[in-house]
Amino acid sequence: MKKILIVLVALTAVSPALAAKYRAWTPPVLLQRWKVLNETCRGGSGGERAAKKACDERNLVDAALFARGYCYVGTGATLRWKKGPTSRWTGRGEQAVCR
Repeated sequence: MKKILIVLVALTAVSPALAAKYRAWTPPVLLQRWKVLNETCRGGSGGERAAKKACDERNLVDAALFARGYCYVGTGATLRWKKGPTSRWTGRGEQAVCR
């Protein structure tokens, strides 16, 4: 229980700093960072510390992209980030996640 609390406190301390950092980044830099983090997140096993960290950080980059009007669009291998309203670029059978 004590270990879980320490991890939660550490994540809480790191997340606001990272979130603030990503708010200052431009969309092209955020998209590149997301790609790198996604590779590590998806390529690692669920129990690996590096994969977990990459997935958590990728979620912060997601939030920064959503805040700038980007949506995650597509299906399967065609998933990609796009800027603007979803009706402009979703194709048949594709889904979009916009927040």
